[in-house]
Amino acid sequence: MSYINIAKAGIAAAVICCLVQCSPKPAMTAEPASAAPAAAASPYGYDVKLTFEPDVTAKFKAEGMKVILGNEFYGQANPAAVAAKKGGAGGELEMGQENFTVDAVDQTIHVTGNNLKTDVLADSVDNAANVLINVQPDTTKNPDSVLNCPDTYQGKVAGAQAKLVEIHCYLPPQ
Repeated sequence: MSYINIAKAGIAAAVICCLVQCSPKPAMTAEPASAAPAAAASPYGYDVKLTFEPDVTAKFKAEGMKVILGNEFYGQANPAAVAAKKGGAGGELEMGQENFTVDAVDQTIHVTGNNLKTDVLADSVDNAANVLINVQPDTTKNPDSVLNCPDTYQGKVAGAQAKLVEIHCYLPPQ
């Protein structure tokens, strides 16, 4: 094949690509009536606002690292549950967790509460769930990574719903 034929083929391909990109988009069709309805929102959802010092954002972005927003749901076993030997040490009931691996940039994350094991609520004092919310570095890329995020939340899920949980993170002094 001569250089002229190769050049003609390249030009023809470029013209076709341009025509395809410039052509109108196909009409969007509505979802079929048989599509599954959206899942109902959990009554245990809340928002967490994450803020980071600029040096954290720069370092984590440069190193391709992320942070983990951890939400550990738990409860205190009521007397009947303790008698039935439900719960761990001290009568603590594990109720699930909901974790997010995200970029170290200022953002607000909605925790759905969908992972909260509601069937365990009946075994807890006041039928209420607690949550421990914290942020830590994702150490998959750098096991020695450290980050200070002292603004954790530990309390009732209802408290996290009533007031925006805010967690601020910074790098420890060198």
